[in-house]
Amino acid sequence: MYPDEFEIDSCIKWVLCRNNVERITLLNHLKEENTNAYQKYLARIKVCREDLFEKNGLFVSDCQYHSGVISVSFSESSNKTKYTRRMMSKNHVTTLSPIRGRLELKWPDAEPGYHPTAIEVAINYENTNTIQFRNLPEVPSAKSIRIRFFVEESLMCFIELPLKGAELIK
Repeated sequence: MYPDEFEIDSCIKWVLCRNNVERITLLNHLKEENTNAYQKYLARIKVCREDLFEKNGLFVSDCQYHSGVISVSFSESSNKTKYTRRMMSKNHVTTLSPIRGRLELKWPDAEPGYHPTAIEVAINYENTNTIQFRNLPEVPSAKSIRIRFFVEESLMCFIELPLKGAELIK
């Protein structure tokens, strides 16, 4: 709609994320798509204060890898519950169908021959809990695992974790 190119730097001061998972996801996506943009905006992408967002929808609040198990945790708040009930009433439905989740795994430093893995899962939107993925492929040569988690084709989490230890890798 803007007739000419718009320089976003003229008006953007910060990009605020709800939590560190979303911050790391945005940074990893930027780094993968455009390393110059990653370097340019790295200091401007921050986690905001707790009460800035309404938190009335579903989002990933944590993603961990430990002893061969990936755990993806979702937001659970009274605002999300109230919003869900309000939208169900507005749309005249009493239950929601499960939504689709997809976990994609890559081992960026593995020896050749290890292919990305995708795992599909149904998510109960009304009562989201932590989802655990077990029996993951073992990649002995890998030192890290790159995890992408999608809900209904929307990227919700993109992090890289060491296979031994618990630090986030940016």
